[in-house]
Amino acid sequence: MIKLILNILIRAIKTGVALDKTLGADFECLPNNYIIKINVLPKNISVCIRCMDGKIFNVVQEPNKVDLLVEFKDQKSAVNCLLGKNSLATAFCEHRIKIYGNINNAMTLTRIVNTIECYLYPKLIYGKLFNPTPKLEVSKFKFYLTMLFGGNL
Repeated sequence: MIKLILNILIRAIKTGVALDKTLGADFECLPNNYIIKINVLPKNISVCIRCMDGKIFNVVQEPNKVDLLVEFKDQKSAVNCLLGKNSLATAFCEHRIKIYGNINNAMTLTRIVNTIECYLYPKLIYGKLFNPTPKLEVSKFKFYLTMLFGGNL
């Protein structure tokens, strides 16, 4: 289940960067050829993405060098955070997430994920997580249609 949630998150990030100019601007802050790995302990369930030339690519093989590693300490923390029960900031403050790499780039990724969660979840959920809530530039309907049927983003 964790792997499915992480893959949906990556697909949603790709869609958000393509549709939302604010997310695109945040994404441009990341260096070129930047590798991000999101890992869930203790089973080491992970996804890797590469940020290159303004686009996001899935990394199939485990890279030798990861620029930013976001590691959830257990599966329960990952599920709570990725399904909108807790925010990334709350999980970090409660020491449920470890970050290895540049903290500025981690904050950029946090802004991107927060906005993506606002697209994915109803206001009832994201309204209690984020104060103030991020502005959405595209309708959720268009976001979902593009994410589900948008082809190869």
